[in-house]
Amino acid sequence: MPENVRCLLFLSFILLFVYGIPSPNSILHPYSPLGSFSDPIKDLSAPVCNKYKCQESSQDYNSCSYFEQDESTFYVKPCSDPSYSCSVLIDKLNYTCQLKTPTPTSFPGDKCSSIDDCYGGYSQSCTNGICIGRKIGDACTSSYQCSPNSTCREINGNLQCAPLLEIGETGCSQEFDCVYNAGCNFTSSSNVCVAYGSLSPGTEILVKTCNLSENLCSSHTCLQRAAGDETAVCTGEVSSNAQIPIACNSPQTYTNQCISKLDNYTNWETSSVCSCGYNSDGNAYCDLLPGDAPMQAYYRELKKWQESSAIKNCNTIWRYPMYNGLNLQCAENNYEKSSYESFFYWFLYTTLYVEVYEAEDCVLKTFYPVYYSMKNSNGGDNDDSAREIALASLLLLFSN
Repeated sequence: MPENVRCLLFLSFILLFVYGIPSPNSILHPYSPLGSFSDPIKDLSAPVCNKYKCQESSQDYNSCSYFEQDESTFYVKPCSDPSYSCSVLIDKLNYTCQLKTPTPTSFPGDKCSSIDDCYGGYSQSCTNGICIGRKIGDACTSSYQCSPNSTCREINGNLQCAPLLEIGETGCSQEFDCVYNAGCNFTSSSNVCVAYGSLSPGTEILVKTCNLSENLCSSHTCLQRAAGDETAVCTGEVSSNAQIPIACNSPQTYTNQCISKLDNYTNWETSSVCSCGYNSDGNAYCDLLPGDAPMQAYYRELKKWQESSAIKNCNTIWRYPMYNGLNLQCAENNYEKSSYESFFYWFLYTTLYVEVYEAEDCVLKTFYPVYYSMKNSNGGDNDDSAREIALASLLLLFSN
């Protein structure tokens, strides 16, 4: 995988860890109830976030990111050498270009040149250019250790690598025990593997299923009706109540500026998080909700990946992109090129939706070079999200 892809994914993981920026996986979980929203600020014209602008030729900061305290502005300049990258903007500090440090990112089933490329000791060897995991029947402590098409689960009282359970089979204890296009529906009697997206709105499930396998719901969202309830329910489509993108000014909070449409199945409203963008005006925008058109386009690409034959060459964890903040190299190496690029593009676009909206090209080149490259190859340098939203809507229109 190209080094700039590794850098982007590592950067995304750090941002997730430090700021709690939602990724497609994290935003699928139930949202905060309406009563916990912050009070809105009415003046949406006032900047509420730091600004990100290109360095002028007259500005000699000798750094790729220089923070002007009085202006609350980062002045950004891409690193001229592609083997260098600009450090993550965690604090209001100035950064210089730093040499990228190679990090092992390959799991069982992923490509490798040597065992040093295989991440975390999960693989036993690098053989014929592939990280080799443990075989079925071998002892294990994590599904990361097992070869493709297998998972680490308890058999006769012992944890061992075992074949993935088919849809309808019982005995799962996590969704990664099931085949790649299914998750574990926890029940009071026995846990059963169920196809992703197969539970219709209004279907009752245990709270444990809601917390760990909400993708079983066709809406990708479920709701625990009240604290202490043992059951939850799959909701209807949860989408924004206004045309996206939606401006807001209560960063890092659930705000009623980002409210959803009322769900008719549960009589429930929710909200996404108001997040800061990397734009030149200090604007914040509402994160996407699962029913919004770009997210629906991403879910369609995710479903295609999970149902593909290519995924069977990958560790069971890699049914979702960037699980634990790592990479998509197994999809890149095994999936058909155009399908991979579409999958990766919609993943990046929905993950970085707020950050990249209205961001100047220099900012994208500096912090999100892979997205910048894919954005240009998917329709030019138009920063307006209308093209992406229109494309997502077309994908939905012709999906049946």
